[in-house]
Amino acid sequence: MAGHAARNPAAPALEMGHRRLSYGELARRVRDLAAALGAAGVGAGDNVGVCIGRSVDRVSSFLAILQMGAVFVPLDPALPEERLRHVLNSTDMRLVIVNAASPALPDMELDFVVLDRLPEVAGLPEFDWQPDDCAGDAPAYIIFTSGTSGQPKGVVLSRAALANYAVAAARHFELGASARVSQLNGFGFDVSVGDMAMALAAGACLVFPTDVQGLPGPAVGRFIDQARLTHLSLTPSALTIIPQADHPELTHIIVAGEACRPALVEQWGRGRTFINAYGPTEATIEALFTRCEPGHPVTIGRPVDNMGACLLTQDLQPVARGEEGELCLFGRGLALGYLDQPELTARQFPTVDIPGQGSMRIYRTGDRAKATAEGRFICLGRIDDQVKINGHRIEPAEIEAVLCDQPDVVDASVSLLAAESMPDRLIAHVVMRRGTGTFDPLALRESLSKRLPAFMIPSAFLPVPELPLNANGKRNRSALPLPPFLTEPPVARTVGTATEARLMALIDANVGQHRLAGVRDSFDRAGIDSFPWRPFCLRSRTRSMSDSI
Repeated sequence: MAGHAARNPAAPALEMGHRRLSYGELARRVRDLAAALGAAGVGAGDNVGVCIGRSVDRVSSFLAILQMGAVFVPLDPALPEERLRHVLNSTDMRLVIVNAASPALPDMELDFVVLDRLPEVAGLPEFDWQPDDCAGDAPAYIIFTSGTSGQPKGVVLSRAALANYAVAAARHFELGASARVSQLNGFGFDVSVGDMAMALAAGACLVFPTDVQGLPGPAVGRFIDQARLTHLSLTPSALTIIPQADHPELTHIIVAGEACRPALVEQWGRGRTFINAYGPTEATIEALFTRCEPGHPVTIGRPVDNMGACLLTQDLQPVARGEEGELCLFGRGLALGYLDQPELTARQFPTVDIPGQGSMRIYRTGDRAKATAEGRFICLGRIDDQVKINGHRIEPAEIEAVLCDQPDVVDASVSLLAAESMPDRLIAHVVMRRGTGTFDPLALRESLSKRLPAFMIPSAFLPVPELPLNANGKRNRSALPLPPFLTEPPVARTVGTATEARLMALIDANVGQHRLAGVRDSFDRAGIDSFPWRPFCLRSRTRSMSDSI
């Protein structure tokens, strides 16, 4: 970023609505914020939080923290207070960057740097700022992911790993100074760090949507054209619900975070470059990628620059050619490890002998995969119970632990429900204490919402007398009962008008057959979350129904 600011300070760096910063103005903003951090006592190695809503100052905060040799820790303002408290405690954080719109943070004797009190950049300042050198193995940022222990775990990524990704992604995804890159991915989702890094490395313009433009679905479709985006980065689920249109300036689509279906490539991949990227947080955002073509199988491709991949057995031996194995990654992009969890780090990042490579430190992804004859990898699913929904990596054990903390819950099992004609969703089977009164799923949902982010709240809660076990005494999730709406015969419909009948037909198409008996049924009690309603709202409007519906 400093190099682009020196060479072409007037080039656009950041945009959001009417707010625009050139590279020269961004450099000045970073310098001023870094000075404020230094005055507040921030030094090399300190963990510094950033808790602000959607704003270009997410980028200036990220860069100022790196400039100070400190460690960037994104704090999503939408997280429950208890989860924020866990992140603040586990990182021993003492200072957080905020603005006037930031939520109240837990009372933990924190210091704050308030962005609104920094001087506003006006015009093009004389460029005199240069970043300090920092060791490549020094930590750059920490991302918290779901953990099996009942608490999220922090993944620590190095500066060398981030720099490698930034340069590799800019090359592989064909970013140049004229590119306009979206910043749609959620704060705290590691792909948002990747969006910032690759755009700035290329001298491109990173474009944030306003809160209205960022609403999933049709609003993002309008944002693509309003922002004149050339590169769109988002999850497959988010792309699925955008209405198809020409988008003449959009040349590249990059999807990551979950499996990409061939139908999505067919819909969006004609006449532009469609990239499917793969990578866990532990391998710095994205470690493999491929260009997808309509009508061809979707793979996760080959490793990015300075990264490698191999297939190993459970005993960490290479699999025979053509056989399946655990996908393991190695190279410059591997994380330093898990924050204050040396045993977990040793288990997930062992050192093994790889044919043709020698002794290498690897990361065990937990994903099953196979390789094609051309050397491309195909992801086949998980070895363990971990699931992905809308790009979020979720450990069911973390949700189960929170459920079992509830006063009347004896045991719980959380699993992914994938059924035709409806989005993937989480289902919780709950064993209640004997003598407990009426089972109240709404009360459980409300209690979980105080400790877990929204994407980890199950869509349905089903009471069961006990959790079934297999012959080895392990939990048998496949023997758990399905939600009633998948097994019970259709309920009698209570449709009063022609408009209600049309609405019910749309509801069936978007959330599954006969989930609701009528338009006055409760969405919550039927286990229906907001995600499938986005295409429903779009279709209701395209069929000449009133927006007020």
